[in-house]
Amino acid sequence: MNTAIEERKKDLIPFNLAVEAVARVKHLLAGAVVRDRESRDNAFQITKGADKALKQISDIRLDVIRPLKQDIADLRTKYEKDRAPLDKRISDVNTYGNETLSGDLTGAINKKKAEILTWDQEEQARIDAEQRKIEEEERQVREEQERKEREAQEAENKRLQDIEDEKQRQLDEANKAKGIEAARLKKKAEDEAAAKRKIEEDKIAAEGHNRRVENVMERMDVQDKSDDLNKQKLSGRKKVVWKHQITDITKVPREFLIYREDNVKIKKAIDAGIREIEGIRIYSEDALKYK
Repeated sequence: MNTAIEERKKDLIPFNLAVEAVARVKHLLAGAVVRDRESRDNAFQITKGADKALKQISDIRLDVIRPLKQDIADLRTKYEKDRAPLDKRISDVNTYGNETLSGDLTGAINKKKAEILTWDQEEQARIDAEQRKIEEEERQVREEQERKEREAQEAENKRLQDIEDEKQRQLDEANKAKGIEAARLKKKAEDEAAAKRKIEEDKIAAEGHNRRVENVMERMDVQDKSDDLNKQKLSGRKKVVWKHQITDITKVPREFLIYREDNVKIKKAIDAGIREIEGIRIYSEDALKYK
């Protein structure tokens, strides 16, 4: 019995290095937390190392079992009844290698692979969300740019329309001003023509008046000569008489140009002491007042 135990221990010695490797790999797997791309890649490399450890365990197991199987084959005929302990030893080796060591490591590996897969899925979801966010931002920027361009075009159209409206307004005002100016010039021309007609009429009237005045003056000269002839026969007292003569009808004030009342207004002005009237010569003559 003790011999069998010793032999079993001897069979498991080759696994000692594998036990250390399994412990080291399990420790690395436990400490490898997947948070980002770098930690994910690190965990992936550890799992690859764990796969190598599994292969090492399998190789050791085969190396240990191989001579034992050979012993069984050699003793099968002679020592059939002794096979059971050897089968037990094989079973123990398989159990320890496949279930105890490999099972623990396989569980740790599968757990970490599941963690890596979860991270990969989450990372892909994050990348997809980021891509959608970028596309949405690009869409918003594009729409904002289109809105600004549309508003700028509308503003430009309004500016051009305002310029056209202002030109039309100025043209309308210019046409209106031209009409007003034309009416003013027409009125001015009509007024000037009326003034000229009035001057001509006044001139004609003045000429007639002057002729009448000259006729009166001629009659007065005749009368004066007749009076001189009678001076020697008659005695009398000298008297100053103020008379007038139109010299320039265009200079006579308008209030003296109503011809029927002409002499009355002029004589009233002279009698009031006025001795200067534009366009009229005012002079005095001596006259005799006869008794």
